[in-house]
Amino acid sequence: MNSQQALSHTTRDGLSITRGRTQVNTREVNPTKNDNNRRGATHSATRANVYRANSRSNAAASGKSKGGKVRCGAETENRDNSYNDKLTYSQTMSILDARNCKVDRKEEDISLGEYKEVVAEKEAKAQGQAEKEVEDEYKKSVGACKVPIFGNLRVGQKHEEALRFFSMNVNGLPSWKKNNFKAERLKYILHKYKIDGMGLQEVCINWSNFPNSFTVASLLRNNVENSRSVDSHNKLEPNKSGNKQRGGTSTLLRDQLSTYVKKTGKDHTGLGRWSWYLIEGATNHFTLIVTAYAPCGDGNIKTTKSNLSTVAQQHQRYIRSHGLKSNPKQMFREDLTSFLTYWRKTGTRIIELLVEGTGRRETHE
Repeated sequence: MNSQQALSHTTRDGLSITRGRTQVNTREVNPTKNDNNRRGATHSATRANVYRANSRSNAAASGKSKGGKVRCGAETENRDNSYNDKLTYSQTMSILDARNCKVDRKEEDISLGEYKEVVAEKEAKAQGQAEKEVEDEYKKSVGACKVPIFGNLRVGQKHEEALRFFSMNVNGLPSWKKNNFKAERLKYILHKYKIDGMGLQEVCINWSNFPNSFTVASLLRNNVENSRSVDSHNKLEPNKSGNKQRGGTSTLLRDQLSTYVKKTGKDHTGLGRWSWYLIEGATNHFTLIVTAYAPCGDGNIKTTKSNLSTVAQQHQRYIRSHGLKSNPKQMFREDLTSFLTYWRKTGTRIIELLVEGTGRRETHE
C-alpha cells in the first residue's frame, strides 16, 4: 500500500505545488506463511497507521508539534482550503517562501489569515491604481478645458469697471514701519498698477505679539487711504517664536472694494494656512477671495534644531497631537478642498490666491 505525506496546492491558474516529504510503504497487505506466525501482525500495523494519522491531524488542529510546543503561525481554527484555488502561482509561492520558521511549518496548508493578507494587499494596490487613473483623467480634462481669459497683460491701462488682484510670496515681511523696504515696494506696486485686492503668502509675522490695530493694511496704508486686511498665523504656537513666525497669509482689499465686505475669516484649525473675505456686489452676488499658503514638505523629515519652526513641522506637530493619519500636504489639500466646496455649493464665486512653499530655508530681515 502506498501512502504519500506531502501537501499539494492547486492554484487558480492550473498549477499544482507539492511541498513536503514523500514516504512510500511497500509492505504487502497479504501476509505470507511466515507472517502467520506473528499473530495479529496485519491488524496491529493497520491500527498503528490509523493512530499516527489521527495524531498528525489532531496536532495540526491544536497548533502543536511534538513535545507540546506551539508551532509558528499555527491556527486553532479548522482549516478550509477551498480558497487555495483563488490564489495565483506567484501568490502561493510568496506565502510559502515567507515562512521562515521550522521546516514542518512550510509543509502546512495556506491558512485563512495568510489568504486574507494577500487579498487585502491586492485590493489596496487595485484601489491605489484606480485613484491614480481617476487623477490622471482629471488632469487630462483640465488640460483640454477651454477657459475664457479675462483682462490682458497691458497693466498700464485699467478699465473703470475692472478689478485687479495681485498675489506674491513675500518670504517674510518686516514688522517695523520705518525703513521697511519691502513695505515700500509693495506700496509702490499697489499704486502704480491700481491694485484692488492683494494676497500675500509667508508673511512670517507672529500677530499675537502685536495689538489688533497693527495689520498688513496699516503697514501699507498711505495717509487716509481706505484699506483693510485679514492676517493669519499659527495661533496654536504663539510662544514658540518671537515677532517672526514661519508661514502665515494676508488678504488685503483697497478703496471701493473694501466697502463690499460681508464676512471675513481664517483657517479653522488655527494654523494660519489661509485667510479670506466674502464680498457682495449686486444683491445675492457673492465672491470669496482666499489667500492660501501650502506647506512644501510632508513633515516626515529628520527633525533638527534648525528646522523646528518650518511650516511643515508646525503642521506635523498638529497632526501628531490630534492623532490624525495624514501629512501636511494631504491635510492642506483635503481641508482647503472641503472649505472651497462648501462655498461653491452656495453659488459663491471664488478668487483663489495660492502659493506653495519653496522648501528652502528662509532668512528674514
